[in-house]
Amino acid sequence: MTHSHKTQTDLPKLAQTIFFRRLPETYFTRAPIANALQLIETMLILISMERFNSALVTALSAAESLLTRDDSDGVNRDKRSLRNKLHDFEKEQPGRLKEFVDTSTEQLGANVNQCLDIRNTVTHSGYSHAHDDASAEQILDVAWPLIERLYSCVFGEELRDALVVEVAQQFEHAVKIRSASRDGDHAAVALRPLAWTVQQYISPNFAPGFLWDLNGEQIDFSDLIHKRTDAFREVAHFDDEILPCPICDEISFSASFSFDSPSKPFGLHIKFGACGNCRARISDTREGRILGDVLFAHYLEANEKRIAAEYGLKE
Repeated sequence: MTHSHKTQTDLPKLAQTIFFRRLPETYFTRAPIANALQLIETMLILISMERFNSALVTALSAAESLLTRDDSDGVNRDKRSLRNKLHDFEKEQPGRLKEFVDTSTEQLGANVNQCLDIRNTVTHSGYSHAHDDASAEQILDVAWPLIERLYSCVFGEELRDALVVEVAQQFEHAVKIRSASRDGDHAAVALRPLAWTVQQYISPNFAPGFLWDLNGEQIDFSDLIHKRTDAFREVAHFDDEILPCPICDEISFSASFSFDSPSKPFGLHIKFGACGNCRARISDTREGRILGDVLFAHYLEANEKRIAAEYGLKE
């Protein structure tokens, strides 16, 4: 009996990817792999809409697709549960999922069980704001690390190296913000820079009509960006400096600074800030302080001495 192997031309036309710089070859030959990568992109779009409950459900579906053996379009469908797929994968590749599966007891780790419980609650009970932080927390602490590990195991490449740089970078920022604010239980805040970045990244793809005039000439939005930035400075008093925005890369982030101390170390930080081009915002809250410290870390470090001097502070 011979087995036919699917080729790229045998498969239905695949949806174009948005957030991947490169794709594994099996994206074109294995339906579960194509589904997994498209689910990862759907998860990112849901995060950009701050629909963290649906994003968590989608993230775990992506993980399940990465573990799926079925290539046969349903003829011999892989009906194993996600729990069983994780157990079987750990048995086949011992130690690769040790953070998620306890091989000594053949049980899933408590972190995975909690994540699945929240997924099931969201799936069967519907949307609730009460689950936002819990779902965001599970995305950052369990679902995304699981996807990263499975991607590395399946393709021999780190997921961050396959994603577009902007998105990969903001996931790293999200992990740092989550770590810094863990006791504050505001995991949704940690995902905001990623949400802003995805919105900024996909806007030309979803709204191309705004980019060309009636003569087919591309529109330059520089003047509009400058006007919006100036408006923030005048109305909201974010008037200390205009910084390069870490989300959209425009020189359009109006910021006001503050200091923890009148003497060194000054503890320079952004008290208020807003971008005139994208949705990036920083408020005078504990979470806003963490966002600013992570997103503008290099700028604050490089310019603290100069800005402190301009405020009249002395070392």
